[in-house]
Amino acid sequence: EKYARWLEGDFLKWGKNPLVVKEILQAVIRKGASQFSYHALAKETSVTSHNTINDYLEMLGEELFLKTINKVTLSPYSVQRKKEKKAFFIDPLLCTIAERWAQLTLPEAHIIEQTVQSHLSRLGPVHFYNDGKKEIDAVTRIKGRTLALEVKWSDNIGPLDTYAVRKADAGYVLSRQTLKRISTTPVIPVS
Repeated sequence: EKYARWLEGDFLKWGKNPLVVKEILQAVIRKGASQFSYHALAKETSVTSHNTINDYLEMLGEELFLKTINKVTLSPYSVQRKKEKKAFFIDPLLCTIAERWAQLTLPEAHIIEQTVQSHLSRLGPVHFYNDGKKEIDAVTRIKGRTLALEVKWSDNIGPLDTYAVRKADAGYVLSRQTLKRISTTPVIPVS
């Protein structure tokens, strides 16, 4: 409760309406690990403009609360800033605070995915990949090479789960507890 009040005070300092922030956080939590457009979030809130959604999400990023990431193409590697977005909470504690404040809960698998994205973001800009068939949860460039991480909060990992990450220079599937190799792709426990 104290943390929620502290955040509300920060939002007011930015000149933002805490009720609108709450609606946006509810929409983001409902999206979970799915991609979204600013227009789609606006439709789920009382906000009428996608520009306002963008403004509020940028503020949440500046507050180191929630990070919005862009879609990429892999070959060639290109950030698609005008395409769909994803968002993740910077820290599991902040996620818990947002869940309580928004009165919604993220599934455990989505929290794990967001934690991986948050940790990877410490190495550089994080993006996601989605070709309409397969997705990669977290993609970044390190020393000119593409690193791709797909989180499967399961131990039932098969060849189809490794398909997208094989498109990267270095691709890994992060599982609940499984440690194995499928073709050339390492499957390792997320912990």
